[in-house]
Amino acid sequence: MEQPLEVAATVTIPHATQQYVNPDYGSMQFEDTQKGLLAFGDLALAAELKTWEMFQPPITAVSSEYKVETAFE
Repeated sequence: MEQPLEVAATVTIPHATQQYVNPDYGSMQFEDTQKGLLAFGDLALAAELKTWEMFQPPITAVSSEYKVETAFE
């Protein structure tokens, strides 16, 4: 039996860069930081999910054999 062809379309996301931010501390509100901090893994997962949501529908419209993969530089 012939296996179905699976082709990947890879979307490469450039590595994040750090930039200095000058916040207005006088207008900031601080609460429980346990729920407010995101680790890089959380951001990468969110980026991968959003990339899939954006690109999978048009790629599937071309062919259902294609799938989206995300790569990070």
